[in-house]
Amino acid sequence: MYPCALRHQLTLGNLFVKNRIVKKTATLKNNESPKKSALKQAVMRALLAGTLLGAGSASALTVEMVPAASSVALGGSLQIDVRVSDLTDLAAPSLGAYDLNVLFDAAALRYSHIGWGSQLDLEGMGSLTLEDNNNAGSGLLNLAEISYDNIATLNDQQAGSFVLFSLFFTAAALGNAQVGLDVLSLANAEGFALTADAVSGAQVAVVPVPAALPLLASGLLLLLGRLRRRT
Repeated sequence: MYPCALRHQLTLGNLFVKNRIVKKTATLKNNESPKKSALKQAVMRALLAGTLLGAGSASALTVEMVPAASSVALGGSLQIDVRVSDLTDLAAPSLGAYDLNVLFDAAALRYSHIGWGSQLDLEGMGSLTLEDNNNAGSGLLNLAEISYDNIATLNDQQAGSFVLFSLFFTAAALGNAQVGLDVLSLANAEGFALTADAVSGAQVAVVPVPAALPLLASGLLLLLGRLRRRT
C-alpha cells in the first residue's frame, strides 16, 4: 500500500479535471508493467473524488525555468530545467505533488521529450508522472507528478531546491523563443495547497549555425580520409 497514494486521493482532487484525466490515461508509457499502469489509473480515478482540505501553507515557493544555455544553433538540442525553490532543506514543508502547464513558441522550438526529477521519488518506488503532449504542436504541454513517498520521507529527505523535470527541444527556426509556465496546483507532503509567489519563464535565442563549422567538419572528414588511406 502506497501511503502517499492514499493521502493524495483524498486531498488532491482539484489537481486534475475529468476531461484531462482521460487524455493523461492514454499517454501512460507502453513499457510499464500492467500492475503499475493499473495503479496509476486507479489513483487518477480516485483523485476525481477528492478536494483540497486546507487553504494552503504559508510557504511561498519559486518555480522557474532555467535553460542550459542562452542560445542554441538552428537544428541543435536545447535543455530547459524547471526548478522549484524556497522549500526547506530536509524539513517541512516539502513538495508532494504539482501540476504545471508549459507554453512555448512552437514555431521556433519542437518538443522532443521530458526527463523527470528524483526528489518526489526518494524511496525508489516511482511516482505518478503524467505527460499530456497532445497539444505540443501548438506550444502547450501539461505535466504533473504525485509522489508515492510517505510524509516523513518527503519532509526529512527532500532538498529545499531541486529540478522538477527537464524538457528537451530541437531548435526549428531562427529568433527569440519564449517559454513560459502556468502553475495549476502545488501541494505539500500532507496534501495541503502550496503557493508559488514567483514564477518565471525563459527566453532562448535560436541562432544560425556558425559559417566556420561546415568548413571545419569538411576539413576533419578530409583529414580522416587521408589517415585511413595511409593505414
